[in-house]
Amino acid sequence: MLFRSGFVFTNATRLAVYTGTAKDLAELPGPDGTIRAVTIQVWLAADGREVSRLVGDGPPTQALVAARIAADRTARGDHLEYDAKAGTYTLAGQPARLVQRQVERGAEKCSETVAERLTYTKRAGATGGDEFQGTGRTGTMSQDLPNCTTWVIK
Repeated sequence: MLFRSGFVFTNATRLAVYTGTAKDLAELPGPDGTIRAVTIQVWLAADGREVSRLVGDGPPTQALVAARIAADRTARGDHLEYDAKAGTYTLAGQPARLVQRQVERGAEKCSETVAERLTYTKRAGATGGDEFQGTGRTGTMSQDLPNCTTWVIK
């Protein structure tokens, strides 16, 4: 695990806290992608070193929580929660945004989904079974983007 700023681990609660700043976000790469936020909290399972829960926070309305889930999906918002047992990532924001990149016939194309809350469900072993769902009072809006390189988290 990598981090850019502070790190504290408390064995009694099995909690690791990575802290950064609005200018220098904490960064945590994992098997599903990379998470960047001002604060990242990781709870480990009581009987091992596996992640059971993760929370990433940034200042509200600044969309400083960013997640790259696979090479072709990037999401930004204010608050991210990961539940390992359910296999879900839930991102909230004002708004939360998801950009999905596709390459068709050699041309790059990106689409953006905007909602108050985006939930990504990981389907183990399923080809194409992963899904995003957007919810919120304002509904969900999707649109094509002219340039998606500004959204890609390397």
